[in-house]
Amino acid sequence: MKNWLKRFESFWSAHPALYWGLLFCVNFAIFTTYHPLFLLLLIYLFFTASYSLTKVFASILLCITNLAYLNYHYKIPTIPPYGLQGSGYLQIDSIQLKSSFQGKQWVYKGFLKNWTCDNHLLAKNIPVNIFIPHNTNINRPYANKDYYVYGKIYHTKSYSYTFYPQKNKPWQIVNKSYSWAEKRYEIKESIKKYFSTLFTSKRDANFLSGIFLGEQEDPLLSFHFNRFGLQHILAVSGFHFGIIAFLLQCSLRTIFKVQFVFFFIILLITFYFILLGLSPSVLRAWIAIIAILIANRYGLCYSSLNILGIGLLTVIFIDPFYIYHLGFQFSFLTTSAILIFYPSFDSFLEKVLPKRFLNEALDLKVIHQLVYIVLQWIRKGIALSFAVNIATFPLTLYHFSKFPILSLVYNLFFPLCISIIFFLIFLLILSHVQLYPIKTVLQPICEKFVHSLLASIYNYPIHREIHFSIKKFSFTYLLLLLTFTYTLGIILYYKRREQEKNIFFT
Repeated sequence: MKNWLKRFESFWSAHPALYWGLLFCVNFAIFTTYHPLFLLLLIYLFFTASYSLTKVFASILLCITNLAYLNYHYKIPTIPPYGLQGSGYLQIDSIQLKSSFQGKQWVYKGFLKNWTCDNHLLAKNIPVNIFIPHNTNINRPYANKDYYVYGKIYHTKSYSYTFYPQKNKPWQIVNKSYSWAEKRYEIKESIKKYFSTLFTSKRDANFLSGIFLGEQEDPLLSFHFNRFGLQHILAVSGFHFGIIAFLLQCSLRTIFKVQFVFFFIILLITFYFILLGLSPSVLRAWIAIIAILIANRYGLCYSSLNILGIGLLTVIFIDPFYIYHLGFQFSFLTTSAILIFYPSFDSFLEKVLPKRFLNEALDLKVIHQLVYIVLQWIRKGIALSFAVNIATFPLTLYHFSKFPILSLVYNLFFPLCISIIFFLIFLLILSHVQLYPIKTVLQPICEKFVHSLLASIYNYPIHREIHFSIKKFSFTYLLLLLTFTYTLGIILYYKRREQEKNIFFT
């Protein structure tokens, strides 16, 4: 037993940022829900991180301090089913015009810094969504200021609130306040218009601008991606940031010196982050790519799990309510599962499809080399799929009560296709600036590729879909299963690291 605890202590000691990020996540969950399982999970983290009572007591003291801060900074309202009438200070973070099957509506996202009813403070610093019907005859409130608002708030889902403004009460502008939300919206609309000039198909243009900006206005497109478990493609993540950083590096190196390329990439990636706005997956991805770029530039050693932990800590510090955000849950679990489980799965599959040394691969015939490359890609794709789904499978069942089996197939090739699309779009944009004659060749190729990719989703008959369904997958099952899965993953991770050390020293 002591040997196993020693392994866990070594793992957490090597990844302190991840440990503290998880600890503060669980701490906030205890603050908001008082669920006994979270308390057990907190105790589990305490005693797997260290069997030294001094360190355990230090962790407990820090958690108590954090709870005191949360109690001071946040106030969670108790809202009846019929809503809570009052007034408050609204800070807007983003605005988007969304289409639904019922029509178009403006969606404002932000925070109620305070919410009062009959001069009693009922809520403080809670996230809120505001839905206003799109009407060309009525001017909407501009999202470039903070406002004092009047109306009702409703508790819609896990610590998510919806505000309905009172019709006869106009929003009052807060003096000397400013928000970038309106400016971001205008820039995003310009980018969407630019994409619409590149493609004749409105659906293709909406899809491409959507994966670049992380905003899909077409509900039908989102529906079809959800059918195949590809909704993560529509959200901007580290995958998107990584591709963009790589393409920028390749192009800027042909123009600037190496020392300037690094700063230009940092600047452009940060501008892209500001343009997208604050969302958990975007914030985590930006922190990860910036940390990796800095580490590579200055030759620093880094741990991907620690970078993930730094992103987690930053997200929790900015808005701890993000832990209830579906995008955050899938983004964090997917990334952590890849980092912890992928090497073990890949190593296991090497027994079936073994690696070859470079000189061995070069000695093969050309056709055999191509077959070898394809088989290696398949092996890595299967290992990646196993790693991702071992974490997302229970979470998908919990939120949607079903898991699309076809996602195991589509996730093998769809991310690669998205990478190719990003590359083609990048060349297409360059052709507008410098290489205009190439545009006539690239545009039809890119449009045909995107159209065929979307057709593989849209045209697949619904009656042929295969799902693993369950009537009810409780939160207790989810938490216990994820705890057991990641405990096993940490054991395999540590065991593999020990084997690598033994091979290195022998």
